[in-house]
Amino acid sequence: MFIGNSRQYTKLTTWLQKSIEPGEILNYKHICIVIGAPGIGKSYGIDKAVKSISKILYRLNDLDCNNSKDFRDLLTKITSAHIVSQINNISNNQKVIWLDDFDSYLIFDRTFLHTLQNILDNEKFPAIQIIISTTSADMKHYTKFYTLGTIIKLNVPDVADIIIYLRNNYKTLSVKVISYIAETSNGSVSCAIHMANIENRILSNKLIENEENELKDRLKKRAEVSGR
Repeated sequence: MFIGNSRQYTKLTTWLQKSIEPGEILNYKHICIVIGAPGIGKSYGIDKAVKSISKILYRLNDLDCNNSKDFRDLLTKITSAHIVSQINNISNNQKVIWLDDFDSYLIFDRTFLHTLQNILDNEKFPAIQIIISTTSADMKHYTKFYTLGTIIKLNVPDVADIIIYLRNNYKTLSVKVISYIAETSNGSVSCAIHMANIENRILSNKLIENEENELKDRLKKRAEVSGR
């Protein structure tokens, strides 16, 4: 879930559970914009939410489509009822498109957001849920996204939020180590996870080293006994 943002996570899963009717046309209600600072767990939460609903996720980034034309082409392919989808009985109601790190799209193509708005206003693509994750709230002048779509604004997790997450997921680490990581990560979940993984590896290496030393001691004692 979104670490320290349980209500926002519930809001996202509730939105994902909404059904799309056959023949429904893509519009603003099918758009969810997730806004939050870098490193606070947007990607982790979105991925977990979509999996919890058991939908098929098409996670796109600027390598998949770095301009609005590429996006239009991908949108056409994903929403079209081609033969593979028909055989597997996969409807658009089971699909979710995720435009990850949307800020990078706008670097490559400043018209990207205008293109998306034009698709929603004037074109008739089959309906499909689209999640946009971004670090910036600089889309506020696109009022239709805010008034007709779903907006989820994430708060920066505090120390207690990160401690709870780490204690649940890194049970071998001591309370002291977890507290230190949480306090020095400055609200960055990705930084906290990175630090915790390093501590986990150090701990694992120490355990292996201790086991090797114990084995050496046992072999040494056995050799001493045999030599008497």
